[in-house]
Amino acid sequence: MTGDDVIHKMALESIGFAAQILTPQAEYLGKLVDAERSMHSSLHITDPTFYRAAIHSDGLRQQVELAKAALAFVLAVQKVKSEIEADPS
Repeated sequence: MTGDDVIHKMALESIGFAAQILTPQAEYLGKLVDAERSMHSSLHITDPTFYRAAIHSDGLRQQVELAKAALAFVLAVQKVKSEIEADPS
């Protein structure tokens, strides 16, 4: 096995490892994305000061961006897993 083969194998194993960690968190990540979305529909009315702070928060924006990416990753892994289970050849 060459060095490139080892790195490739480690990369694929890392994908599986990341999926094992992120999949159980998918519901929480989805709630974070939903909360950010609903924030824009009502928080500006109910608590304008908090809303202004939230929309200018790089930390919140970054967390939501990563949560969306993690959810897309989990869905992609689940899709591939389903395809493999349906046709293991």
